Amino acid sequence: FIGQILNVLLCLVLKVIINEKRPTSQHQHLNDSGMPSNHSQFMWYLTGFITIHLYHLTSSKSLKYIYNYLILFIISLI
Repeated sequence: FIGQILNVLLCLVLKVIINEKRPTSQHQHLNDSGMPSNHSQFMWYLTGFITIHLYHLTSSKSLKYIYNYLILFIISLI
């Protein structure tokens, strides 16, 4: 729960810092910045949370190695 709140606050701070306007095509009624996307940032948070949670639930050493490589792959995408 605290992680999600921190994620929302981080998104708000990034929106103020980056301040990239939305494309004018179909979102003219929205006044907030378009970058970073709220739903995109939430999905990255959720992916990281689930990955780390599954890593801590795993007792098998071979699965922990797989999760280590998966976490490194996700970090490299960012």
